[in-house]
Amino acid sequence: MNKPVQTSLLDCAMARLSTPAPQTPEQDPQIEPVAKTQPPSRPSTPEPARWGVDDPDVIIRSQPAMAVYENVYGAIVIRQEASLYEEDDPYVVVQQANLPALIATLKQYLSGA
Repeated sequence: MNKPVQTSLLDCAMARLSTPAPQTPEQDPQIEPVAKTQPPSRPSTPEPARWGVDDPDVIIRSQPAMAVYENVYGAIVIRQEASLYEEDDPYVVVQQANLPALIATLKQYLSGA
């Protein structure tokens, strides 16, 4: 069954059709060309990233999302997004009195000590 077309939809479609194509710096002198940057000096490898630990091209690895919040008992909860194979989010509960020791230990990893 055919339905009548709303005129507002037709007006929108006609406006899109009548919009001129984007201009390039060669066609419009008021548009400034974007400076091209040089690629890194290291030659690119012809093969795709292998995603392994030994692949120097991979600089950021996948990591599940994390949330940190205070629960109703005043403890700090660190919750990590469940993977595809986990039913529930894994979490760690830290009493506030133990936070200084946890933070000090994490800072040691950050400083490389």
